[in-house]
Amino acid sequence: TGINAEYGYQIRAGDDDGDEGDSHSSGRNTILDWIKSYVPEACEGVDIYKDCPRVFSDGKILSHIVNKTEPGSVDLSELDNNDSYENVSNALDAAEKIGVPKLIDAEDLVCDRPDEQSVLTYLSALKTTIEQRERGKEKDKKMQGFKGKTNDLRERLRQTDQKKQQKLAEMKQKRSEESEDLLDDVQPAGFEVKEATEVHAEFPCEICNLPLSGKIVEVENLDGSLYVYHLNCFVCHTCKQPFTEHFWRVKGKPYCREHHRIAQGFICAKCTQAILEIPVEALKLFYHKQCFLCSVCSGSLAGGFFDLNNQPACSSCYKAKKPAKFNCYKCKQPIYGPVLDALDKKWHDPECFVCTKCGKRLDGDFVDVAGMPYCEGCD
Repeated sequence: TGINAEYGYQIRAGDDDGDEGDSHSSGRNTILDWIKSYVPEACEGVDIYKDCPRVFSDGKILSHIVNKTEPGSVDLSELDNNDSYENVSNALDAAEKIGVPKLIDAEDLVCDRPDEQSVLTYLSALKTTIEQRERGKEKDKKMQGFKGKTNDLRERLRQTDQKKQQKLAEMKQKRSEESEDLLDDVQPAGFEVKEATEVHAEFPCEICNLPLSGKIVEVENLDGSLYVYHLNCFVCHTCKQPFTEHFWRVKGKPYCREHHRIAQGFICAKCTQAILEIPVEALKLFYHKQCFLCSVCSGSLAGGFFDLNNQPACSSCYKAKKPAKFNCYKCKQPIYGPVLDALDKKWHDPECFVCTKCGKRLDGDFVDVAGMPYCEGCD
C-alpha cells in the first residue's frame, strides 16, 4: 500500500477486505461525488460509480471538468468528432496547464482495462488542484472587495481633508466669529471606534495632528465627510473625559454636553452653571428657568419683569427701588415700564392710550382732536 499525501487518496496494490476496503470505497465515492456535482451535465445518462474507470476513457467528462475550471481551454464542440485518444490527450494537456500534475497518459485511459487506482489518483489530483484554484479566486475576490472599501475610505478621508482646508481658508479670509461657526455642531454627533488601517495611517488625527494608528474614532458628518481621531485624543476639550455615546463640536473641537453649552455661552447669570435645557433669555443674559427670579426678593417673574439696573425685578420691587418718573395722563398713576409719549402727554402703553370717545385701543393711527386722541371713526 502506498499513500499520495499531497492529494489525499490511498493507492493500494489490490482490494483488501476490512477497514482498508471501506477506506478505499469512501475515498472513491468522495471523488466521484465531487465530479457528479461539479459537472452534472457531463454525467447525465451514465453511471460513473458503476462504470468507473472506463466512463472516463472517452475524455468527455474530463474535458468538461477542465473547461469549467478554465473556460475555453478545451473545445467541447469537437468532443463528438474527435476519437477518444484525442479527447483524453487534449483534456490532460489542458489540465496540466492549470497546474494538475500529469500522473497518467492517454494510453492509461484509452485501453481495454484502465487501472482504477491510477485513474482515481489522477482524479484526486484534479479535484485538489481545482479546489485550491477556487479558494484562491475567492480570496482574490475578497481582496478586491477589501481594496475597494480601502479606496473608498481613502477618498472620503481626502475629501474631508479638502473640505476642512477649505473651511480654514474661509475662516482666515473672513476673520470673523461667523466663519468660525462653520465647524460647530448644533446637534450631537455619534461616533464609531475601530482599528486603524494602512489608509488611516496616511492621515493625521484631528486633535494631535500625528498619523493615525491603533484604536481610532471615526465620526461621519451629514455631508459624508469623516473626522478621525486617536481614541486617546477623543476626549472633551475642557474636562478631558472620554465620550460614552455622543459629543458636540465647537470650532472644530469635541465637547461633552455640559461643556459644549458653556463653550456656546449658555451659562446661567445667577448660578454660573451650564444651562443644558432651553434657557430663559432676558436683558441679554441667560438663566435656568428655576433661577430666573426677582433679583431683590427672589419671587417669581411668571407675570413679567422690569429692568432694575440690568437685573430682573418684579413689579413691587421695581416700584420700591426705582420710583416712576412720570404719571399717566389718563389714569393719573405712576408709569413703570414702557412710556408712551403722544400729544405732549405721557401714557401707559397700551392700556391707557385709547379713543377718548369709544375707548377703542389705538395701535398706531389716531386723530388729534383738541389735544386728545380719537380713532378715525369718532373724530
